[in-house]
Amino acid sequence: MSIAFGLPLALAALAALLIPLLLHLDRRRSLQTIQFAALRWLGSGHPPQRTLRVIEWLLLILRLLLIALIALWLAKPLLLGEWRAAQRWVAVVPGVSAAAIDANTTSGDRLVWLTPGFPAIDLQEINQPASQNRHDTASLLRQLDSELQSADRLRVLVPSIVRGLDAQAIILSREVEWQIDARAVAAGAPETDAPQTPHSLAIRFDAASAAALPWLRAAVSAWATSPALAVNVSIEPDDVPITEDIDAIIWLGSAPPEAAMRWVEAGASLLHAPSTAAAEDPPAEAMSIDSSHWPGSLRRVGRGQLIALAAPLNPLHVPQLHDASFALELHQRLFGKAPSPDRAFAAQVEPSVVARDMPAARTDLRQWLAWLIAGLFALERLLASGHRLRRAA
Repeated sequence: MSIAFGLPLALAALAALLIPLLLHLDRRRSLQTIQFAALRWLGSGHPPQRTLRVIEWLLLILRLLLIALIALWLAKPLLLGEWRAAQRWVAVVPGVSAAAIDANTTSGDRLVWLTPGFPAIDLQEINQPASQNRHDTASLLRQLDSELQSADRLRVLVPSIVRGLDAQAIILSREVEWQIDARAVAAGAPETDAPQTPHSLAIRFDAASAAALPWLRAAVSAWATSPALAVNVSIEPDDVPITEDIDAIIWLGSAPPEAAMRWVEAGASLLHAPSTAAAEDPPAEAMSIDSSHWPGSLRRVGRGQLIALAAPLNPLHVPQLHDASFALELHQRLFGKAPSPDRAFAAQVEPSVVARDMPAARTDLRQWLAWLIAGLFALERLLASGHRLRRAA
């Protein structure tokens, strides 16, 4: 550890230490001379020697110390480095069983719930916190990591399914012991945490538009990798009527029939891509940078929406089909922005570590100095008043 100053020029205030030194010097120089007759024959001797002396030593020391502390306070002192020994923290995600907590805790560990405020856990009586599934596990873990000293160690006890996640990976500044309690599968999960019902999509096409189906099947396969994007899809020729409840339609070919438009009026989204371009196709080299056909024009129809493309759904007219983001863009166009998944298997979300240039820990000493200055000032006033009362007596 070391001490640094945010405003070192303020240390020039230490020159004020001369003030109490001058005030406490005994400067009385008047001497009373008494004449004796017998002394006149002794001749003239050396004049009396007068020496300076300091009076009220204790009060002087207090005032010097008080001025020195005020000068240090003005210089904004900082304590660099860790001021306590490294600790081992054990953060428990709500839902972990009491047996797992007891098995993964040793003497001297700081045991806390991974909930707002990080309340301590009493091993004698382990009570699960209220509303345990509404806490933001990922953000709380990042917060705890940022509040610990760099030398502290961290162990996290999690159930096999972790809730309270966000759209970002859990990246911390230290290695974490990630302990999974397999017995805590979905412990205390509320009904609202059940998987959402997948969206339903109907794809209808004519013979001239069948070439677009591989691109759509690739997008559907990409959706299947995320529970938040899950969609039930039926792909049939355009002469097969839509009978099941659906949320969206992709119509490849001629204008959608009235039956399809009734679904749109009821609240569904319909994406229509014609079999041929409305105008003469431009050269292929020009289409490689053309993005005017995607994402198409949108208009409201009843409670739903109609998305119209001016060209067929193929790479020549829609080069975005080659983009890795096309599947997500298509999903958002049809169903709106999907919510970020807030739960996952604990083994899949184990925190990773990123090496960071962590600044040295800093502790501002001004608050402590302020209390010490206040105490010394009160003591100095008490001693100064006592001296004045003694002189008056």
